[in-house]
Amino acid sequence: MFVATHIPKGQSIGLPPGQWDKLVHAGMFFGLTVLGGRAIVIRKGTRTILAWALIYAAYAVVDEWLQGWVHRTPSIGDWAADAVGIVLGILWLKRGIGKREELVEETSP
Repeated sequence: MFVATHIPKGQSIGLPPGQWDKLVHAGMFFGLTVLGGRAIVIRKGTRTILAWALIYAAYAVVDEWLQGWVHRTPSIGDWAADAVGIVLGILWLKRGIGKREELVEETSP
């Protein structure tokens, strides 16, 4: 993900022009949140997921800032798309936590 967002301008990764990059940003951070969160959920729970979500959001800020160093344009819109992906990832994980808790309650004697 880091490499994809730091390819110097002019060396496109093949996205069509327009706002498709926002969808890609949201998708990458959704994936990051879900993959990281699934590992965390097994051991810690919801509070830790939220803490990691803040870490992911901070990483997104740093990621955008660093893009200026490779002649790309840092964008608050891209960061917002990253944040949307993080929120969607948290909602996805929370849904899974709720279903797992329901299953545990149903199977408890």
